[in-house]
Amino acid sequence: MGVVMVSKKSKKWHLLTTASIVFSLVWLWHISICFWLVKSSWISFFLVTSINSIPYTILLLIFATIHTKEKLILSYVFLISGWISYEYLHTYWFFSFPYMTLGSFLAIFPKTIQWYEYTGVWGGTLWLWLLVIVILETVNTTWQPIRKKQIFKLLPLVLLTFVPVILSIVILFSYKLNYMSEINIGLLHPSTNARGERQSLSNMQIIEKYIGLSNGNLQKNALVLWPENAIQGAGNINTIVQNGDLFSLIHLKIDKKYQLCTGAVLSSNTEGANHLLNSVLSSQSNTFIPQVRTKQKLVPFEEYIVDNFIVKAIKKIVPD
Repeated sequence: MGVVMVSKKSKKWHLLTTASIVFSLVWLWHISICFWLVKSSWISFFLVTSINSIPYTILLLIFATIHTKEKLILSYVFLISGWISYEYLHTYWFFSFPYMTLGSFLAIFPKTIQWYEYTGVWGGTLWLWLLVIVILETVNTTWQPIRKKQIFKLLPLVLLTFVPVILSIVILFSYKLNYMSEINIGLLHPSTNARGERQSLSNMQIIEKYIGLSNGNLQKNALVLWPENAIQGAGNINTIVQNGDLFSLIHLKIDKKYQLCTGAVLSSNTEGANHLLNSVLSSQSNTFIPQVRTKQKLVPFEEYIVDNFIVKAIKKIVPD
């Protein structure tokens, strides 16, 4: 909102002044969200927040240029479409940085965004930008003593605010009534040091810990969830549906009062090469043969491997 307000003043300022103000605002926004990255490296933190602020700054400067020429609708269409396109790009390339996706911030209010199943997080980004634009335009046109005729100008803001929320609540309750009954779900995430204890224990020792905690503290739940990659070396994806491999041993030891869903690492041999698959295994009460689902898309920022020439260029700038 502050950037849009700056754009309205930008025709009175030099381009460099406007760019500096916009970049500073965007950079401060990055810092307020990603301050925790400083624990990795000061240089990395400074570079990633600064570099990622540049495309946003360029986008907003172009928006300001169009906006100051009184082409309001065109400027807002460009702003929203450009912003969402950049967020979308950040989930599909090796420079991904999805932490600034506006729609993700609404995840703390899940009951108000049930329509995300149709729009994704970019529907949330669109909603937030529309709210900002309507608020600004409403303030500009009604910043006077309220009269009866002016009250109707607040109607778009009221509808845009409450209609998506009401729709979300309707979706939530219709889903609850038609498709499911409430169940208790237990989440298991033991405090195992990934670089110490995890490496010193065998795979079966870690699994025995998980089984003990699940059978003891979580057995009252209908479904128990183990962490991602909880089972290392779970077996070959082509044979696990036949004999269950390691998962069959787990199924024999877990309490049959609950179903288990766990992350696991499966192997696959295709074209003579061995591949590791980040997978999810789910138990069934009447058989040890699990339901299997493997990850189809890489996680942005975490799992993309950049081209080698880019790695060499980054190493010259950022220390190991």
